[in-house]
Amino acid sequence: VDARTAEDYEKSHIPNAINLYPYEDEGVLMPKLISLPRDKTIVVYCDGGTCDLSHELAKMLTSGLGFTKVFLYENGWEEWSRKFRN
Repeated sequence: VDARTAEDYEKSHIPNAINLYPYEDEGVLMPKLISLPRDKTIVVYCDGGTCDLSHELAKMLTSGLGFTKVFLYENGWEEWSRKFRN
């Protein structure tokens, strides 16, 4: 799950990632969060470094909605783009 803004996600993202921005309007975000599969592992990332968007989203999923298989990709897009983009 890409926790960055829709604009950043549209520019580029990890293949197969979906975009869920934690500060999106709650009426839009909550249905998306609730629809995530509870039996799957969810990896959340943002830009890495000092970006906390992934932390905010992971907190919503684990504390607020009770998801248990949520992990952070700490170095996020910064690392992924450096290692895997052409």
